[in-house]
Amino acid sequence: MKLNIGIIGCGNIAKSVHLPILVKNPDIKAVFISDTDARALENIGELFGIEKNRRFLDYMELLDSVDAVFILTPSHTHYALVIDCLNRGKNVFVEKPLCMTPDEAQSIEKTAGDTGLIVETGYNLRFMPQLKLAKKLLKKGHIGRIITINGYYLAEAPYLREDKSFYLDPEKGGGVLMDGLCHLIDISSWFADSSIEEAYGFSGTYDDLPVENIADISIKFESGVIGHLQALWAPLSEYLHTETLKTLRIVGDRGVLTPAIYSGKINEYRAGKGTHTIYPENMDLRNPMWALNRSYLEQDTTFINHIKEGINNINKVKESILIIEILDAIKKKKAYKR
Repeated sequence: MKLNIGIIGCGNIAKSVHLPILVKNPDIKAVFISDTDARALENIGELFGIEKNRRFLDYMELLDSVDAVFILTPSHTHYALVIDCLNRGKNVFVEKPLCMTPDEAQSIEKTAGDTGLIVETGYNLRFMPQLKLAKKLLKKGHIGRIITINGYYLAEAPYLREDKSFYLDPEKGGGVLMDGLCHLIDISSWFADSSIEEAYGFSGTYDDLPVENIADISIKFESGVIGHLQALWAPLSEYLHTETLKTLRIVGDRGVLTPAIYSGKINEYRAGKGTHTIYPENMDLRNPMWALNRSYLEQDTTFINHIKEGINNINKVKESILIIEILDAIKKKKAYKR
């Protein structure tokens, strides 16, 4: 069975990430696209060879022709789009964050449960080859029992990006909490193999931006593991993928793993064995974007495979909801307690 896939939102993430993957997927029969911007719609259509009869200004018209959708629009639009697509019987992939508020998240969970359809959120770090390898090592007891997980996520300030309005509007973008901290919460929970039961922290601005551009939280998992996560935007001139600026550190009772979030390698220290650098299988050392590109490829392919195989893990929705609840508490300067 081959699938028809709809793309809602023809911005940079569609152009640079998802469409290059999807148009080459052998399990996809045809790709349909939608955007309210006629020029963007035409440009993307021409770039990827998508005929005019598969381009729509109104996404509701697209839904008649597809089996599933990729929602690649600004964060504040996610909720309404997810609900509309589910109610029209379509499986949904939505770029992070799932939505903007806990109430929206609970509504999505109910609708997904009622319809039995798949809803997956774009937390691509779980598909990074070096992070998958780190997860495998942790499950094997490579550094013993996990004690603490720390994460640091520094990204380019969004006011240096071409499209400034989305990121800098507090009603649309969600600041660094929705841009970076959500990734750290997701990946640390994945490594801990446990849900966060408590979170305390702060968010704010260090300049005159209208949205939070720094956030710092401490977390405690149900398993007893504790952690510390920090995300910030910095006024730097290029998007940062260097290993020292986006990192994780997992400390166990027999060693430490420090996987770089983007560069593709893992530094380790193991008691009695010293310090080493580990690379995932088949890593292309010449390509600094190798790990990132692989993560998106596997993420999108996994979603397509889940549809074909009828695999629907409702816990994925619950994990995305938990992230929204934690971010909402931090934004409101409250402690999160499950």
